Amino acid sequence: MCREPSRLVLDRRSFLEVIETLRDQLALHFALEEAYGYFDDPIYVAPRLCDRASALRDEHQQLYLSYCELEVRAVDVLEHRSPARSVLEALVSEIADFDAQLRRHEEEENQLIQQEYSDDIGVGD
Repeated sequence: MCREPSRLVLDRRSFLEVIETLRDQLALHFALEEAYGYFDDPIYVAPRLCDRASALRDEHQQLYLSYCELEVRAVDVLEHRSPARSVLEALVSEIADFDAQLRRHEEEENQLIQQEYSDDIGVGD
């Protein structure tokens, strides 16, 4: 939908449902990560990994709040019957920026988990 900003207006109801669903999924995803962590038994994890895990966990709140602000802006923009193309393009740009932030965050989490398993199992054997 974001590849063609005019579709956001044409399919505004669908788009708003998607961003609302994503908000709920982000909340669940972050809550599960915070409740269960990244490791089965953190007591055996190297402190340097725990520090990184803590920093990544701390990013959850900021990411979620940023997304909620983005959702509010999207609703405001799409409430107008014919928002200006520049306003739609700015919204799409914000969505792309958030997507990049979330992907970076998830990639760092994946690297952290891989590093723990590599250290635990050992590589190059």
